[in-house]
Amino acid sequence: MANQLTIARQLGVTQATVSMALRNHPRVSLEMRERVQKMARELGYRPNPYVTSLMTTIREGRSPQDFGCIAVLVDEVSEQAWLDWHRETYSANYEGYRKEANQHGYHVECFCLRAPNSSPESVDRRLRARGIQGLILAAPRLSHRWPELNFRWENYAAVAVSQTWRQPAVNRVSTYHTQSMVMCYHAMLARGCRRIGFCQPTLSHVQEIPSLWMAGYLMSQWEFSDLPKLEPFVGTVHDTSEEEFRRWFKRWKPDALITAIGDEAPRLAAMGIPCHRQDGRGVQISCLNRSRDSLFPGIDECHEALGRKASEIVINQLMRNNVGFPEHPTEILVPGKWIDIPTQSLALSSR
Repeated sequence: MANQLTIARQLGVTQATVSMALRNHPRVSLEMRERVQKMARELGYRPNPYVTSLMTTIREGRSPQDFGCIAVLVDEVSEQAWLDWHRETYSANYEGYRKEANQHGYHVECFCLRAPNSSPESVDRRLRARGIQGLILAAPRLSHRWPELNFRWENYAAVAVSQTWRQPAVNRVSTYHTQSMVMCYHAMLARGCRRIGFCQPTLSHVQEIPSLWMAGYLMSQWEFSDLPKLEPFVGTVHDTSEEEFRRWFKRWKPDALITAIGDEAPRLAAMGIPCHRQDGRGVQISCLNRSRDSLFPGIDECHEALGRKASEIVINQLMRNNVGFPEHPTEILVPGKWIDIPTQSLALSSR
């Protein structure tokens, strides 16, 4: 891509002359300004908005406090409410955003869509007023709150985190959910389990995370076609009754249960069933999104690493001046890690 030095060499003038001519500075004659601007168009020159913003700030004697700021767009009323939600997931994401940004000379700042007296339109205006172009669309996004965000997306180098942002059509970074299920399934087989069940959260859209887990579950059942194929239990402890779960369990008799975070353990305990498989007894639980203090084995989704990757993508786009919608949006999948714990008996009192 052409730069100011390229234009200067083509015209036999200094880079300072080119810089002033592109800004229509009166110290450069009108004829020279027109020549420089014509050559810039012919060479496809595009100014870097960050450099332009910084130089303007310096010339005006202002502190460049917003230069290098990456906005984290949050679908919550406040930053703290978001960080406190859903265990350590989002706080770990945020640490990743922050650490990667700081490493490259940037900083991050949260902008909350549901803050008092705020709206997506007002957030968009604030970002543009401050000249902020880097944007991380943080998980989770609940589409029923804001059917559509009326942002001027042509101004932003944006990346979406996880699968909850269906729009806008920007680059995305997400956990490799299908692989997480396959890893859990294989780990349960390695423990000697043969009737592997799956508690699938209720699915409202084919692009949601549970559908990716289901894909991995069906693939694993197909791979091990000689083993019993159990029908998944659809729902969570929050939207199904204990009786529904009991009927499903009695029909399918699983010896392993792959779940999101292990919330089904109290239900098993209430039925008098150990939550670890040992000596042919009990049901081995594994978690697709295992918390650090979980009693069960499962997948560490590496939330901080995912956050770092999101910042890295935005920074790379900013450095290349790639703003607006990409012609071909890409999705980067960050694999999780299997965390094992020794088989042990577990007594959970019923709730």
